[in-house]
Amino acid sequence: MISAYLRGPLLDVNFWELVKGSGVVTLTVMGVLVMASLNSVTIIFAKFAALRRARNGNARFLRTFRKATRLDAVAAATEQFRSAPLATVFDFGYSEVPIALLRPDRIIGSFADLPAAIRDIEAGRA
Repeated sequence: MISAYLRGPLLDVNFWELVKGSGVVTLTVMGVLVMASLNSVTIIFAKFAALRRARNGNARFLRTFRKATRLDAVAAATEQFRSAPLATVFDFGYSEVPIALLRPDRIIGSFADLPAAIRDIEAGRA
């Protein structure tokens, strides 16, 4: 009963007639709203595309990372994976390792068990 009541008035509305009979201010407001909606939809699709590129880049980087036998090879390959956020995180972490090894007072956690590596760096053998 309620659905029949709502269906009737909605079918009787001709939206094109409403637009044609509208004033300048109403048409301007509707135009601005349509443009804002199109802009929002464009941004949404651009974000989906960026997330898809990041996901694919991460998958490619992880394949390279898992196949590599040395971290310096992975570090050299990070240039090809600029769209992968994981490559950026790896690159930053890899660049921090020598700094952490040169400053033993800043080494925390499991890195504190590297006194031989620190002695080698200080002696110039690394």
